[in-house]
Amino acid sequence: MSTCSWSLNDVCDADDIKCQNSQISTPGEITYGQCYRHAALRRLLKVSFLTCLKECMKTSTCSNVSYRRDWKMCDINGNINSEVEIVQELGCFSSNISSWSKTLVGKCAKHNCREGYKCALKGDGFTCEIAYCTGRPTVANAELNEPFGLSRDLGHGMKYKCTNRTQMIGTPFAVCRQTGEWKSMFVCGKADCKRRGSFLVKIDDESENQWLQSVMLDNNINITWIGANDIDQEGTWRWIYDKTTVEFTNWSKEEPNNYNGNENCADMAKRRSYKWNDRSCTSLLRYICER
Repeated sequence: MSTCSWSLNDVCDADDIKCQNSQISTPGEITYGQCYRHAALRRLLKVSFLTCLKECMKTSTCSNVSYRRDWKMCDINGNINSEVEIVQELGCFSSNISSWSKTLVGKCAKHNCREGYKCALKGDGFTCEIAYCTGRPTVANAELNEPFGLSRDLGHGMKYKCTNRTQMIGTPFAVCRQTGEWKSMFVCGKADCKRRGSFLVKIDDESENQWLQSVMLDNNINITWIGANDIDQEGTWRWIYDKTTVEFTNWSKEEPNNYNGNENCADMAKRRSYKWNDRSCTSLLRYICER
């Protein structure tokens, strides 16, 4: 690993005339052989290093870029903190944006876009538009399964795998939605019911709903999961057991409401007269297995 000033030949491809002829009065510094993971706000593919620098300058909270020249891959990185990994990687280099002149981005040099947004030129000025999700997705009992680490690109998904001997239910991605909010397309659930040769309770009709209510009363259970979810497609509720569509329902008033855009699993509670409610799949509740 080494840190030094650079020449355009170091960072511009031979056929990238725009990069070779760019007017950069003050050269920045580049750290060769080192990149960051889990810091990317945006991950751009098939772009030049010059474009990588410009996009970082336009992106709120961007402080650093990591560039993999062979891949023409640009990571626009946010603030470096304890969650970020520094890795030694051949062919990768990084640079702090503070060492470059912001004149590269014209009017966007003075943008004040808030977190999650980027500057875009508009007429004689600029505007701020959503560009990435903030924070990390809420994915209990799961870990990221991406070779270059987390990125938060608008409209893109990050692949995960379940840990702690939990079972994947749904599609293994957390997606940054166009609203700038994360949506987990899966849940890593305890496989206890499956190990017992049973499944999380499925309710086909009113009689089964009454049966579950009696089980809760007999065992002093105030709230429990039921095996319904709409993880795969918002508003389409299916049973975990056999993926069939939920036909009989017993929702509480104004439910399901997908509060905060992240309620994809169903529960049944005494305080709601044993009616159903949607909630975040990461909540810790008791559960009932059915054979």
